[in-house]
Amino acid sequence: MFFLEAYVLVMVFGARGLTGSSLLEKSAWKVLEEVCEHLRSFTKETKELNARYHKLLSDIDKDSPQAAIIRSLLDN
Repeated sequence: MFFLEAYVLVMVFGARGLTGSSLLEKSAWKVLEEVCEHLRSFTKETKELNARYHKLLSDIDKDSPQAAIIRSLLDN
């Protein structure tokens, strides 16, 4: 649903200053493709950080000072 909403917003707000519907469509699709690429990149980075976080937590003692630091960072 997000992608459809993004496309509609681009079509509505991206129309300013452009003439011709084909130019507008190409421009809107380009912006939508860029948004999708950023979302894919963000998803990849999130998955990598999640894997690092799980490895870090599995390698430390739950009662250690390092675990307390991690918990305090995540609570904020």
